[in-house]
Amino acid sequence: MFLSACLLTLLPAAGTSSVVSSIAPADGGKLLFVAMNSGRVAGEVKTGWVNVWDTTKPELKAVLPDLPADVRTIQPTADGKRFALIAGDGWRASGIEVWDTSEKKRLHNFKIEDKRGGHAAASPDGNWVAYRPYDAAKSLQVWNTETGKRAKELEKAAGDVAGWLTFSPDSKRTLLVSEAECTEFEIATGKKTGSWKRGEPPNRVYMEGTNGTSGAAIAGNKGVVSVSPTGKRRQSYIIRLATEKKEWFLGEVWDFASTPAVSADGRWIALRAGNLSDRGGIFLLKFDADGNPEMVEKGKENRPPFGGGDAKQAPAWRELPLGEAKRREERQPLGMIAFSPDSKRVFVGVGNELRVFDPLTLKQKAVVWASEPVKDKLPEWLINTPEGEFVGSPTAEKIYSKPGRDRDPTKVKEALGVK
Repeated sequence: MFLSACLLTLLPAAGTSSVVSSIAPADGGKLLFVAMNSGRVAGEVKTGWVNVWDTTKPELKAVLPDLPADVRTIQPTADGKRFALIAGDGWRASGIEVWDTSEKKRLHNFKIEDKRGGHAAASPDGNWVAYRPYDAAKSLQVWNTETGKRAKELEKAAGDVAGWLTFSPDSKRTLLVSEAECTEFEIATGKKTGSWKRGEPPNRVYMEGTNGTSGAAIAGNKGVVSVSPTGKRRQSYIIRLATEKKEWFLGEVWDFASTPAVSADGRWIALRAGNLSDRGGIFLLKFDADGNPEMVEKGKENRPPFGGGDAKQAPAWRELPLGEAKRREERQPLGMIAFSPDSKRVFVGVGNELRVFDPLTLKQKAVVWASEPVKDKLPEWLINTPEGEFVGSPTAEKIYSKPGRDRDPTKVKEALGVK
């Protein structure tokens, strides 16, 4: 175990009910923003907050308390001075806000009046947020997170184009993607910068329209990864990679699939898929320099994500080792996923912990943990590695320290991928 039972028992407010709901690096990976919520208490999520970690020290730098309880996405600006916040669930965005990190105050509140459901997204640089309702697919709202002003030219130009929305990895364009078409617009001017259209995907089994579909663009305009519900009696989700020239069926999963996370270099995608009783977990897929998914010889085992590929080969999905038996027993919720800016680390929320992995070796490198917020001071916190190196708050270090464990900030930084 990374966090000892003694530590969890003795630290103030250290219970395991809180949940990681979003993860986002900033300032080239020197900062790490982790959104949390209190978990369900009597069926209700009470509050949300954001922990800001300085990975160069490393330490818990700040906590922004009293945020919306249903925070599901945060996206800081490149310098980490402010961040966009999207509240809601996987099907319906309920609010979009912008916060000042150092002042701990809300700068903008972009209210969503539409109660029918829709999709919201933030640009990778945190400078733009957008919203599109499901039943009015030719309507788009885009705001600048610094000024709070609308991108009117973009809204006007993109208003007649159907599809779910995402942003380009360089944050200069917004993409509207449907089953067989992708259209790009320059955010600043609304100018259409490119598009491609293919025939209807073969053997399409997912639902018509954009309801519930999510995805992300791959760096270098190499394609778009999408996750789409099928509408089967037992819900499943189709994962695919679409480009102008080719489409890859990457697999299907039962019950649940998250919005895919894409590494900055375009060489990895990761998503949470399935449920805990059906071997649900976090799955990664590697791509080559040309944007082709890694493939393996198709075996007899029908494991998630199942299907995909062709008669001889299947996508080489890798599952992160999260401790399957323990996960099933405790039903620890699997949170959001993010890659480090250099794509050499993948961060995963598991219950109230942030776990750090090497995507290539699948080796767990570190666990980042903090107790729930306390008034007027930082909560207890700890970062530790499998080898026993650690750094933390004074109380956490005192409780966690024992023979064979060493306080070593340098080794902890290496585990986090900080040079």
